[in-house]
Amino acid sequence: MLADLIHHVRESLEKEQIRRTVEVYTKNLHDNFPGTSFQTMSAKLLLNLAEYIAKLPDKQEGSIHYLLTKSISADEM
Repeated sequence: MLADLIHHVRESLEKEQIRRTVEVYTKNLHDNFPGTSFQTMSAKLLLNLAEYIAKLPDKQEGSIHYLLTKSISADEM
């Protein structure tokens, strides 16, 4: 449910909220405990956020978010 809310308000999120959302859902993606449906939902949310980040008018800001996403993903592996 929270992922659906974040999806619908993603255009209103501030930089720090985007960073934290990416951080939390990346950790969820790598957590085996809740099951594959939980991981699938996390992956979908991260893809939706990546799409939004790619469309940011400030390309430098979008690049920073992208690099953050990659950094968090790499740290979790």
